[in-house]
Amino acid sequence: MEGLKQFIADNLSEVLERAVPYLIILAVALALWMVWR
Repeated sequence: MEGLKQFIADNLSEVLERAVPYLIILAVALALWMVWR
């Protein structure tokens, strides 16, 4: 069970690291859309 938790934690951090740039781009695009609407 402990190994599974570690596995999930490792994968989650990797997924988050990959997702962060896309989330930032999405947030910026949304902010610009709100301003220019």
